[in-house]
Amino acid sequence: MEANETPLSTYIERLNGLMSWWGMPGPTGNTLLDHQMRRLQRFAADFQKSCTDAYCSEMEALVGGNERLSRSMLGLLQHRRPPEGGAVESEILAILLEGASHQTKRWADLTQKLQECCSAVTREVAIDLQQEIQDWPTKGVVASDQQPAKTALRRTAQVSSGPTS
Repeated sequence: MEANETPLSTYIERLNGLMSWWGMPGPTGNTLLDHQMRRLQRFAADFQKSCTDAYCSEMEALVGGNERLSRSMLGLLQHRRPPEGGAVESEILAILLEGASHQTKRWADLTQKLQECCSAVTREVAIDLQQEIQDWPTKGVVASDQQPAKTALRRTAQVSSGPTS
């Protein structure tokens, strides 16, 4: 994190202060808004951790790859005969291809982790919507108003589970 960046927790504290100034309950309450804010905080923290882990892994690999590449380049400059230079060139090419392969794997892992974060939030929202729909009859909602909500829930469930074949 750079020196001029503000951590996510600072923004959350500011938002909580603003909400209390507006007279809204803070994150310790049990209101629907508090529940949504905790979900957002959890999502943001998981998302940020996944990105930070990927960045650290990428930097470690970059430093290691650069060291190996530097040694190989020095070896290339030291060899005077073509057969020796060809072996070093092959080693340099192998280092570059290996680095690209590992980078591709790290990007795939990051994509998988971010997809899991987003899927978890989508599942939680779908569960909340389903619970609200089940609670509607007890809240005095007319039965004819429930049909569009159930259709919307089915559509939400289809989106969160992905396309069906």
